[in-house]
Amino acid sequence: MKEIKEAMSILRARWPEAVVIVSLYALIDAVPRLLRSAATDPRKGTVWYFVPLILLIIATVLKYGFLRTVHLDGRQRQTIPTLYYAGRKFFSRIVGYGLIYSICYCVLIWLAFLAIKHLASIETSLLGTMKSSPSLFLLCVTVPTVVLIKIQLLVPAIILVRDCGLFESFKSLRKRKLLDSKALVALFCLSLVLTVIWGLARVRLAPDGILLYVASSIYAIGTQVLWIIIAVAAVRFVGALELADAATPPPPL
Repeated sequence: MKEIKEAMSILRARWPEAVVIVSLYALIDAVPRLLRSAATDPRKGTVWYFVPLILLIIATVLKYGFLRTVHLDGRQRQTIPTLYYAGRKFFSRIVGYGLIYSICYCVLIWLAFLAIKHLASIETSLLGTMKSSPSLFLLCVTVPTVVLIKIQLLVPAIILVRDCGLFESFKSLRKRKLLDSKALVALFCLSLVLTVIWGLARVRLAPDGILLYVASSIYAIGTQVLWIIIAVAAVRFVGALELADAATPPPPL
C-alpha cells in the first residue's frame, strides 16, 4: 500500500503535469471519432489520421519523462520541456519493449483463442468472435494480460529507474517479486476489471450515438488516470527495491 500512497502524494503535488499527460492520451482516443464524424470527404481527411500517432509519440515521451523525474525528484514539479528532454532518451527502449510485449501478447491471444475455440466449439474466427460472442473475445484478450502482468508493470519501471537496456531489464525481472506489492497488483486487476466491464457495455451502445462518445471519453480519462497512478506506483516500488539492494551488504568471501 505504501507505493500507492506515495503515487497519490506525488500526483497531487504534480497535478499540472499529470493533467497534460492524461489529456493527451484522452485526445488520442477522441480524435479519430471526431474526425470520422466531421469528415464529409474521407479522402480529404486522411492526412489528419496521423494526428493520433503524433499525439501518441508526444504523450509517450512526456509520460516517461514524468516517470523518470518521479524517480529522481519525487514530488518536485517539472516543466513540460524538462519532461520532454528526460523522456526522449528512453523512447527507443520503450518502443522496443512495446514491440516485444505486443508480439508476446498477440501470440498468447491466439493460443487463448485456440484453446477456447476447442473447448467451446466455436466455428468463427477471432475477429468474428468479437461480434458473435463479445464475452469470449474479451476472455481471449484478457487472459494474456494477466499472464504478462509482471512484464507490463515492472519492465518499463526497471528501464526508467536503472536507466538500463531492454536485455538487462528483462534479466532483472527474476530478482523481483511482484507480489511484494499486493496493492499494485490489486490496482492493476481493478483496471482490468473496468476494461472488461467497458468492453461488455459498449456493445450495447449505439455505434454513432452521443452516449457512446460521452461514455468513451469518461472511460478514456478514467483509465488514463488509473494507469498513471499504477505507473508511478510501479516506479516507486522498483526504486525502493533498488535502494534496498544497494543497502544490502555483499556476502562474505
